[in-house]
Amino acid sequence: MPETMTALFGGTGPDWTSRQVPVPQPGPGQVVVRARAVALNNADASMLADADPTSGGTGKEY
Repeated sequence: MPETMTALFGGTGPDWTSRQVPVPQPGPGQVVVRARAVALNNADASMLADADPTSGGTGKEY
């Protein structure tokens, strides 16, 4: 398994930002699942807009 992965962060501005982060290590009773493809729905886009600090959002990463 690779040591890093690409993660998308929202809440940092009007767009998603991608970052290389360490692959999470599972704890007892947990598993790590590799996703090869993901999708967004309409609620995700509005959540991004609501968190955008340039539009009055919190600016907190999620």
